[in-house]
Amino acid sequence: MPGYISNEKKTFEALMRSDNILKHGLSLMMDALEQDEIDFWAGAIKRYAERGDKVVEMGCGSGRIVKLLARAGFHICGFDNDRLFIGYCKKQNLDVFYLDAIKAVPKNQMGRYKIAGITSNTLLNFPKKARNKWISCAHSLLRDKGILLVTVYSDTRFSRHTIDERVKFYRNVLAPSNGAHVEFFDNKKRAGIHLCNKKGKELWFSEWLSKNELQREINSWTGLKLVSAKLLKCGFAWGLALKKI
Repeated sequence: MPGYISNEKKTFEALMRSDNILKHGLSLMMDALEQDEIDFWAGAIKRYAERGDKVVEMGCGSGRIVKLLARAGFHICGFDNDRLFIGYCKKQNLDVFYLDAIKAVPKNQMGRYKIAGITSNTLLNFPKKARNKWISCAHSLLRDKGILLVTVYSDTRFSRHTIDERVKFYRNVLAPSNGAHVEFFDNKKRAGIHLCNKKGKELWFSEWLSKNELQREINSWTGLKLVSAKLLKCGFAWGLALKKI
């Protein structure tokens, strides 16, 4: 991930601000997405997993998803490459471990999981090469015919209200300083939210894809076949389920 939240402390602080915003209902859009994700995951686990099957969240952060699904009775764990998050989650008695999805998967984790999941557009916060490494990681984690769940934003063309709310949300989460600013961008080749320094250099981004762009992205993922694509109730995110082949 580019500069601004590339180290553990800044990432931890940013996502904890995100959690605080969601806990207090200050972002209706993100709050609706989180509830839709929980419902989507729960439905997919019931559909594709059997009793005793293991589920893992890739990039679990502060553990919100792991906690809620564990409370609902699902056998779920999570991993992250930020040791501050790992420590935070363990203090809440969540089943988490350290793993960097960009690097090789340890042998003891290969093929362990019936379901792996990536939430809240995490993939599209990374450049294309890094996204491919996340997909490769998911493929290694999954058992034969295992299921990968992914949530991504549904289109580059949002209502002005939705764009304004999401820009405000990220300003609060990233808390830019030293002249940095968060804004919506759409240059026809890419669209989404990005953080730029005062000279205009992009430090961080969250990319949005049109339906056709998303289809091309999915087609580039080797070893996985799309089995369902569901527009979530909030109306601006897809819930994708892909099978390991």
